[in-house]
Amino acid sequence: ISSGSGLDPVLVSPPLSTADYLVTDRFGCTSAPASGRESWRRRIIDYPAPTQCPIRIPLVCGVEGGNSSHGTAPTSPMKIPFLAFLLLLNSVPGSLAGPALETVSFALGSKGPFLPMLEAAKRLGWKPRIDEKKATVTLNKKIFSTEKMRSFVDGRLLVSIEDLTSAGAKLRTGKDGDPLKLSFGIRSFKVTRASKSARINLAEQRLQAWEGSRLVLDSRISSGRGRSTPCGEFEAGPYKARRHYSSRYNNAFMPFSVQVTGNIFIHGFSSVPRYPASAGCIRLPYLTDGNPARFFYEWIERGTPISIVKE
Repeated sequence: ISSGSGLDPVLVSPPLSTADYLVTDRFGCTSAPASGRESWRRRIIDYPAPTQCPIRIPLVCGVEGGNSSHGTAPTSPMKIPFLAFLLLLNSVPGSLAGPALETVSFALGSKGPFLPMLEAAKRLGWKPRIDEKKATVTLNKKIFSTEKMRSFVDGRLLVSIEDLTSAGAKLRTGKDGDPLKLSFGIRSFKVTRASKSARINLAEQRLQAWEGSRLVLDSRISSGRGRSTPCGEFEAGPYKARRHYSSRYNNAFMPFSVQVTGNIFIHGFSSVPRYPASAGCIRLPYLTDGNPARFFYEWIERGTPISIVKE
């Protein structure tokens, strides 16, 4: 149906005669002449949801044209867009919230909790701007120094919840074990903290670390030759040291050491070939690859489960 006014027509239901159709643009404004008779009409207006999937919102309009014998005043066309907007918000609450994000926290240094910056910014509707020359990132018009921000070993920035709130996000503290909630305008999402765990695969020569279901570290290692690295279930610590020297092997430098069991440590080393090369410890790069040895050392808590398998 075309009104000749350039408006985008929307089909009216139920079908009436041609003269009784209303042409409605997608903002809810009618342009067809009144039929001169009273009629209740149920209009269906298509609006795109934020997920880009079309949804159908029913609007029951008042009497169109003439005087109403029921004493009901005609609905003003200007009220329709606002009513449709409210119905839209009520009909798609999940599209602006999304699933909860699991935080990343550290045992040492700036402990957080943190969130991956791009994930958090997307949920809040922000578009971060990174200036590599100035080493800054702008979040919601607030500038932060990237040199003071934590990151994953691959360079992805982490932003603290404190920095998100200083940039304009609102934080609501959960009650009785409920998760935190961050919001900005009509956008919001929940934030959860999860337990940590680490797994070392001797066959693949890799170490992986998780916080809940979030993989926070995936690095190559070099374990012990033969059977010198034991398999089993262990806990991190109790000994941890940023600078440690071997008492058995010529005072060898073992930075970012985390005890696994007895004299078996996870630690940084200058040589980390992609095959077993140590006397039993698990070597991690600390001069290359974004320094996973330091990340692991500062991230892991004493008592964190460490599983060593040979698969």
